[in-house]
Amino acid sequence: MVKTSHLLHTLLVFISQVKTEVNKAYRLLEIDIDGVYKSMLLLKKKKYAALNVSKGTDGQLTTSQELKGLDIVRRLVYVCDCLLFFLSTL
Repeated sequence: MVKTSHLLHTLLVFISQVKTEVNKAYRLLEIDIDGVYKSMLLLKKKKYAALNVSKGTDGQLTTSQELKGLDIVRRLVYVCDCLLFFLSTL
């Protein structure tokens, strides 16, 4: 995880350069980019809420919610929505 204040395009170029160099240097190890997150709240191991940023086919940046390992029931939906709203304001 890299915390940065750079623009997304600059960050993606940097990440792809690091990925290329690591994959070139270590033949038995291959890394790839799983996702770029605007902000993330880690609750426990394998349980998080995050805002995933991706570039669409038209070049526009889109932000989508990603919830992993959280038990989403009626009483927690409001809490998760509040957490994602808080993450989007950071």
